[in-house]
Amino acid sequence: MKSLAAIYHAKEVKVYDRNTIVCLMVIFLFFHVIFGIYITFTATRRRWKMKEKDKLYQEKKEYMDRSRMPRPPRGRSQRKGRYPVHQGGSLESFYEHRYALRKGEQL
Repeated sequence: MKSLAAIYHAKEVKVYDRNTIVCLMVIFLFFHVIFGIYITFTATRRRWKMKEKDKLYQEKKEYMDRSRMPRPPRGRSQRKGRYPVHQGGSLESFYEHRYALRKGEQL
């Protein structure tokens, strides 16, 4: 500003200085608006694609679930126990009972 004041009047230099700062501010804001729009449309494109893929996957999964053959329910109630339950409850009482029945004895 001091070097311009040697050529121009001080009042003129202040006007040029203010105009320059306003132009730089407009360029700065314009750049950031354009950059924000660019980032919005390029960086979020993958998110949009993943949402579409998730939606297609869910539809496919629901179709597969509907067309699948029904399975019998799993649970302990339908399955027979491997070893009978005895009143003693211990493994030793189970073997004693089994041994006694083989010999024909009663417990």
